[in-house]
Amino acid sequence: MRQFLITEHQKGKFILGCIALLLITGSIGLAKSIGLTPTFLHIIGAYLSIVFIFIVAYKASLLFGFFSLLFGVLSTGGGTILNLYRTIDSYDKWIHFFSGILLAEVGRLFVVYLFKKYQLKLQQTMIALFAFLFSVSAAAVWEIYEFVVDLILSTHMQGNNFNTMSDVISGTLGGLCYIGGYILPFCKRKNDKK
Repeated sequence: MRQFLITEHQKGKFILGCIALLLITGSIGLAKSIGLTPTFLHIIGAYLSIVFIFIVAYKASLLFGFFSLLFGVLSTGGGTILNLYRTIDSYDKWIHFFSGILLAEVGRLFVVYLFKKYQLKLQQTMIALFAFLFSVSAAAVWEIYEFVVDLILSTHMQGNNFNTMSDVISGTLGGLCYIGGYILPFCKRKNDKK
């Protein structure tokens, strides 16, 4: 019987997921009311991205789930459905910056899981380095994905070389900011011990 009980943590994530889906629905309604016509593929992609993010972030903390779903809403609901990628010059860069932070946290969670699974001593420097490299690698893989989709489907996701490189740089800066925020408390503790 206990397996059917929902914890407060799970309930919170479920509520966040429902709110994210409602925000996507709201962005579709807003887009149509201001004369934008998002394609069926964009609409389905927006809903599927929220469901995918919800599933992936379900086991993580509530805070990480919140920021992941917020990223999904801002990138698909705002960027794609409301066309903010095209109407606000720096919108795409801020989304990539935000993704760099989130991906660094994904990298950190993954390497901490591995350290614990194999009963290794947690080394904060290695964790931070892996998280950063994971974030940068994911930013590069995303740009490769956009390039391949543009080639196959004749879309224009990637834009030009300047756009591609500035996206990778934005994601890298997000990863660096994450690592700075991650390492500072450890450095402060070391200085306090001296």
